[in-house]
Amino acid sequence: MKKLFIVLGIIMIASIAFLYQGMNAKEQSKKTDVVLPATTLSASKLSELKNDYPSKNDQHKKLGFDCVTCHGDFKDPKEVLPLENKQCLTCHGDYKKVAERTSFLDKNEVNPHDGFHHKDELDCASCHREHKPSVNYCANCHDTKVWMKATP
Repeated sequence: MKKLFIVLGIIMIASIAFLYQGMNAKEQSKKTDVVLPATTLSASKLSELKNDYPSKNDQHKKLGFDCVTCHGDFKDPKEVLPLENKQCLTCHGDYKKVAERTSFLDKNEVNPHDGFHHKDELDCASCHREHKPSVNYCANCHDTKVWMKATP
């Protein structure tokens, strides 16, 4: 009888942990609002592509993004075109949301996503790069070391 209670206790603890993990995964997907698309590429091909075209974006890596997440499904990497802003904004929201989410960037309220020069006309890739180190487009004209952190 004692063994039965121990087994039932273990099963109950495992069930609670399993349910919690499932709820946590659902909550995490709500936070990112990202639906990972299906792909016809094999896992080995995706792994090969990740090696050939490594991501420099730590946040995208943490979220488990692969090529298809942003570029959509494809058969040949030569078919893949550079991203347009609309693909970035699919996950990141509209320009206003991006400006709100990045309002913490500077105590002097200099937010490149809410700047008066370019507003929503500047291409996201002017600063943010997935496969190369990102750059600070503002630094083309301004000394940004005083008021801006490194570009993710």
